[in-house]
Amino acid sequence: MQYPTKLFKCLLFVAANEPDDFHSPKEHGATGIIVDLEDLIATQYKNDARKLCSNYFIKKTDNNFCKILRINSIKTHDGLEDILWLSKLQLKPDAVMLPKVESAAEVEVYNKLLPDLPLIALMESPKSLENATEIAAHPAIVALGLGGADLSLNMNINYPNWESMLWARGRVVQAATMWKKIALDLPYYLKLDDDSVLEVLEEAKRCKEMGFSGKLCIDLKHINPIMKIFTLTKEEINWARKVIIAFEQSHGNALLLDGKAIDKPIAENAKRILEDNGILE
Repeated sequence: MQYPTKLFKCLLFVAANEPDDFHSPKEHGATGIIVDLEDLIATQYKNDARKLCSNYFIKKTDNNFCKILRINSIKTHDGLEDILWLSKLQLKPDAVMLPKVESAAEVEVYNKLLPDLPLIALMESPKSLENATEIAAHPAIVALGLGGADLSLNMNINYPNWESMLWARGRVVQAATMWKKIALDLPYYLKLDDDSVLEVLEEAKRCKEMGFSGKLCIDLKHINPIMKIFTLTKEEINWARKVIIAFEQSHGNALLLDGKAIDKPIAENAKRILEDNGILE
């Protein structure tokens, strides 16, 4: 199962018991919302949170915004309650985010209980990373996401900065792209003040260069810098089109274009970039 990459550029977590905030991600330019029933909600409030967010998924939005629900792990009582509740919803979210996934067998259980729903698997433990390739291979999975806080805890890392998460980032990109799935980077945790915007911009740029298609987000201030990086500029679009046309005119032969070497992989990558952003059908 494949999903439009353009909808996953920036996904903001919002607590499921705060329905008044559900409009904020779209208003601030994010491509999607993750309504969170897991880490943002204490156990004693989860049942009320389910009721509060139910109506949100009944109302369909346009095709340029993605409504995602993060449920609790199926290995917990809360997760079983989430699945039972979700299975009864008349209209479902666009995708379901699965926390702490550690095997393809686990994904298959979710898939059996929630058939036909696109699934996003969060890599949050050493075992998740070890089995990332087989998890990504499951047909119901549309994306792999990196969970920074839990992964840091499980790997004895004090805090998820760039250096400490570098290997895990590479592993997620490798596993996701092997199966043509979307790779989502972890949220920026280090600062949530006004000074963090430039740091988010730099981190998002590095992630894009690594092969990530988007970034998870926990702060409204971080939406704009993330979208700035993951949204193609006119120059990037024009260059990709120029590469495609030039390679076609060269009848598949390598060429120099504005001083840059262009061959088949470069041309195919230009097509992928435009396709991922809904520019080239």
